[in-house]
Amino acid sequence: MFSRSKKATKTDGDPAPAEQPAAHFSDSISSADTPIKNNVTITSSIKKVSSQELKARLADTEISMAGLKVQLKDERAAKRKLYSSLVKLAQEFKRMRLESQPLRDAMDYANRSWYEGGMWRAPAILPGVANQQVKTVLREATGLSDLFFKLVIVTAFTRVGISVAEKGHLSLDSLLYFAVFWMIWTKGLNYSTRFDSTDLSFEFVNLLTCMAVLLGSLSANSNLQSDGGTRIMMMAGFVAILHMVLHLRVALWFRSADLDSIEYQAKKHAMFSVLMTLCETATWTAGIFLPAVLESRWIIFLVGISCSIARIRRTLPCDFHAASSKRGVLFILLVGFLLQSVVVVASPFFEYQSPNLEQYYFIGACGLMLYCIKLLYSDDAPKLAQDHALLVNTASAFLFNIGQFCLLLSITVLGSGLDLLTHSYLAATAALPRNAKELVCGGYGAVILSILFIKSMHLKRIPIDGVQKLMFVATFCTQMIVQLAVVFLSISLYMGKTYFVVLAQDEITLMLGLASVTLFLVVLSWLDEAVELALYTSVDESRQALVHPFGLWWCVAPELSGSKEEEEEDGPAGVLSGMTPLLSQSVANMQVLTGGYDSIRSSGEEV
Repeated sequence: MFSRSKKATKTDGDPAPAEQPAAHFSDSISSADTPIKNNVTITSSIKKVSSQELKARLADTEISMAGLKVQLKDERAAKRKLYSSLVKLAQEFKRMRLESQPLRDAMDYANRSWYEGGMWRAPAILPGVANQQVKTVLREATGLSDLFFKLVIVTAFTRVGISVAEKGHLSLDSLLYFAVFWMIWTKGLNYSTRFDSTDLSFEFVNLLTCMAVLLGSLSANSNLQSDGGTRIMMMAGFVAILHMVLHLRVALWFRSADLDSIEYQAKKHAMFSVLMTLCETATWTAGIFLPAVLESRWIIFLVGISCSIARIRRTLPCDFHAASSKRGVLFILLVGFLLQSVVVVASPFFEYQSPNLEQYYFIGACGLMLYCIKLLYSDDAPKLAQDHALLVNTASAFLFNIGQFCLLLSITVLGSGLDLLTHSYLAATAALPRNAKELVCGGYGAVILSILFIKSMHLKRIPIDGVQKLMFVATFCTQMIVQLAVVFLSISLYMGKTYFVVLAQDEITLMLGLASVTLFLVVLSWLDEAVELALYTSVDESRQALVHPFGLWWCVAPELSGSKEEEEEDGPAGVLSGMTPLLSQSVANMQVLTGGYDSIRSSGEEV
């Protein structure tokens, strides 16, 4: 046992033979090469797996990028739509702000009491002066005092008409007297359509003007070289002094106004009016003290009227709607006075004998003709306010006022002829008086020609489409040609041409003929509306189509008040610049987001 254990111990403790260490070394080497081979295998397998995963992940990434691009494209389209909506909202905000402010100012002006701010208060500019395109006249344009002033002016016009009827023709004296009365009315019109006319200062001036015109109209049938002509000049000089003081008060009140304000324009207008009324006053004063027997006294009247006409310029815009209303009321009052005059002439004959049916036809024809003339005058205005001759440019506004003067003068002459014609018809005169025929035919032709001239001074809108444009131009030319033919008919009757002698056989034939022709002109004036109704289904559609400006005269062209830079600012950026800071900041953020999406999209395309 001892030996066996000892052997065993020896066996365990003895070193291995010589060949044993070599084998062990080779085994160790082989065992050391095995992990390297395994690592290479693992690395190659990892490379194979990672390349497949990378390809799969790259494919997934490309799919995700394609979806992201589509999503970004949709979001960008949504942002553009939102931006367009914001621009439209900004435009609506600007429009509402521009329209609401004048309406608020006009409402405050309309609701205030006449004594608010003092009975003798400072001059104030009307709300409708600075806002021409918006109708801001909520208070009646014609007050009671203004209506009384118009009645006085119409009375003066009819006094001139009586003088024309007595003389049997329109003389130079009557023409100049009528121009003086008309210029007095334009003085009140120019002030009352720009400044507040409810304070006591203007009421006092209006009262003194009415009294002066009433007293001066009593001399309307006098000659220029007589004392009556001197009284007319005294009346005109006195009214000029009143308006000079009135505008001097306005100029002094706005003397410290800023250069870019409406008050500064009011000061310039007032100073120019003071200068021209001073020249007019000097002219009338010189005419008063010069000998009345001078045959060239008409030059004094002409210079004084010219100084008054020079005041009609657009230094300060007027309240367009109030001016149109006042002109319309004056014309209607004058037509009413003429109709009353015809009835007054006929009344004494009907008191002694009962009128027959033919006499009723005559009076009815007179009323029908005057009513149709009123319809022709009322329908001459364009559909849009900015197309009116007063707002197109300075030349058209001046010619429009001249046309208004010719219309009032011609309707007065027509009324004088109607008085003579009525008297001769009811008195059963054997032959038609030549003076009555000349006044009626000449006055009627001048009325139609004046209405045609006034209508042609407005800017007309026609469509761009070729066929529709041709229809509107043909309609306008047809109306103009027919009206010129009627004017030619009146001139022929005035001159006594034989080929129209049938209409001038007697009074009833002449009146029925003129009334029928006037009624036909009224029906023809509705041809524009008939063509518009035939082409378009609604008013909005017609306004969108009728955009091309059309004018008959060289001066009928709108004035461009803004520059190209201002017109560009009226686009989306210009509209948004006038909005609130919050809205401007939102639009700025929208632009930043849009730029960010553009950069993301470009980077995605590069990937």
